[in-house]
Amino acid sequence: MTPKTNCEICPVRTRGAFCDLTKDELGELMRARVANTYRKHSVIFYEGNPPMGLFGIWSGKVKLYNHAANGRTQIARLAKPGDLLGYRALFGEEPYAATAEVIEDATICFLDRTLAYSILRRNTGVALRIMEYVCRDLRVAERRMHDLVRMPVVERTAALLLELERDFGEPAPRGTRLAIDLTREEMAEMIGTTAESLIRTLSEFRQKDWIELDGHRVLVKESSALAKLIPQDV
Repeated sequence: MTPKTNCEICPVRTRGAFCDLTKDELGELMRARVANTYRKHSVIFYEGNPPMGLFGIWSGKVKLYNHAANGRTQIARLAKPGDLLGYRALFGEEPYAATAEVIEDATICFLDRTLAYSILRRNTGVALRIMEYVCRDLRVAERRMHDLVRMPVVERTAALLLELERDFGEPAPRGTRLAIDLTREEMAEMIGTTAESLIRTLSEFRQKDWIELDGHRVLVKESSALAKLIPQDV
């Protein structure tokens, strides 16, 4: 299914990598890119496959995950509207390091590698923003590795809730609602623990009235209390 999308009125383009293209470049992008609708649980690309181009999220949310040697799944990051997918593999000329799976119905725009390289060569602004994406990924990966090695589950869970609040939080009457539909298993995969340990920790936070739970949804009520759990050197 191909939805109607228009780069000129894209609600997220202004905060993405292609925010300052010239009118001609934007027209070229509109003619070349393909937009498709992906249903929940659809896979956009698989870990280990060769990259064919860039993917940009118009709407919806995506998780990127890989499999460890012990067979466990590790969610590397979550992506939201305005984010790019597949850029590290494309420009590094290497296979995808993770599988990208839709966790909420999404519209994804695809740009083939030829045009992506062409725009990158002609527009230094786009190239710099791609570099920012790569640096952000490296920073997140380093922080997660640090957390897994040094922080217990309670601290990791608090850090995850604050991260989700920052990236997907929506104001609510009694706090901040995390506007993303993650299962407890998926949340556990993000911090390298079991669903049982995560559920137990969330229950402790709820008993302290720091959060509210409604099915998969979480309402953060006391982010300052969660922040106090995290060591200052993290």
